Amino acid sequence: MTNKKDDTIDALYLKQLRNFGTMENEVIPKLTAKMKELEETGTEDNRKQAEKIKGQIKYMRQQKTNYFLENSKDLFTYFESKQEIDKNINPKKKHEPFF
Repeated sequence: MTNKKDDTIDALYLKQLRNFGTMENEVIPKLTAKMKELEETGTEDNRKQAEKIKGQIKYMRQQKTNYFLENSKDLFTYFESKQEIDKNINPKKKHEPFF
């Protein structure tokens, strides 16, 4: 279990990307194989289950698209400012001498 204060935007973003990768590389291929197997049997009940699985796959793929559409501006702004900080482009305020 992670500590909430240790969750940075970078960590949360990478976690989300890993989740999408797992869905694309592991979960969706398994569901696709099961869907094809159900379609091949040809019974009405199996076709209904195959349609449900097809809907699940579509929903999973849509989640990724929606995540990037909903968060693109915030992610862009965050990573742009992070890049400026890394390059040390941020304007620094000049302090007036104390005396």
